[in-house]
This record gives sequence, structure tokens and C-alpha cells, in this order.
Amino acid sequence: MMKKNIILLAFAVNILFAGCVDHGSYDNKPDDEISKYIKDMVGDEFYYHDHRSTSNDVSAYDFEIMNIEAKSIGNFVDACNNAILNESTKISFSVCVHNPGGMATVFLVRNYSDTKIYDGIYYLWIVDQTGIYDPVCDPELYSDVDGIKELHVDKAIQDIAENKGIDWYSYWPELETVVIEY
Repeated sequence: MMKKNIILLAFAVNILFAGCVDHGSYDNKPDDEISKYIKDMVGDEFYYHDHRSTSNDVSAYDFEIMNIEAKSIGNFVDACNNAILNESTKISFSVCVHNPGGMATVFLVRNYSDTKIYDGIYYLWIVDQTGIYDPVCDPELYSDVDGIKELHVDKAIQDIAENKGIDWYSYWPELETVVIEY
């Protein structure tokens, strides 16, 4: 049973980080209307990496954060929301950072749950990079993000939030689910 859990965990990590291959910082030209809209809205605060369709019918976009501030992250998620209004497909946006150890995923937002596609960003996963690049591990970076209903947060980030006295419901009163990822 333990081997099965390790394989599943390795598979999940591979899926999460698939967009964060370390080729150094680069800013590709947007290749569709969604990536073009977002890039127009966020400018040089985020670099556009790529867009692909996954095996589970998700349209996945990968960006790199260049300006690690709450306002920048809030603006990015607002741009994602506006770009995907009235979309009826599953869409996710992963955001990576180039750090001393290479590329690492900082957060992921998407417009779907296990059972439903929403009109806008529904889900946020804040990824633990405490052992690699601490500047992206401050829970306060997400204070300007609007509309999150399902939050997944890695345990180390949750610990930081608790130490700072942060209640996720103060950021998102409409929050329905909080999952601590171990």
C-alpha cells in the first residue's frame, strides 16, 4: 500500500510541476486569446511560458512571476478571471518563480472543481517553497486575490499563516473548502 501512495504522490507532483521546467527566465509571445489578454493586463510582472492541453482535458497555462507582491498576484488572478469569463472548459494557470535552485511552482489557480466548471477562478493552491525560495512563501501575498472558494495550501505555508495570525476566511469570506496538503 505504501508503494502505491508514493507512486500516486510522485504522479501528482509531476502533474503540478509539469509547467515549471527550468530553462531560465523567458517571456514567450502569447499564443491564443487567453494568454494574450492576460499578458496585456499584467505586462512585465509575469512572463508567459506556454499553453498546453492535458490528458484530462484541461487547458493549462504557465507563467513566471517577476514581481513578488500581493498587488501583482491579485492583478494576475483578476486578469485570469476576466480572460476566462463564459468559458465552458477546464482552465488552470500555474505560476512559477525562477529561484537559486531552478524553477519552482508558487501557486496554481483554476476554474473548476472535481464536479463543476465555474465562471471564473474558483480554486487556489499555494505551494510550499520554504526550503528553496522564501520570498514566495508569505501567505500575505494572496491578500489581494478575490473570489476563492476552494483553497489548498501546503502545510508549511499553513504554519506560516497560523504564526502570523492569518485566517484564510478573512481573505475570502465565501471560502467553502480549505485543504491542508502534507
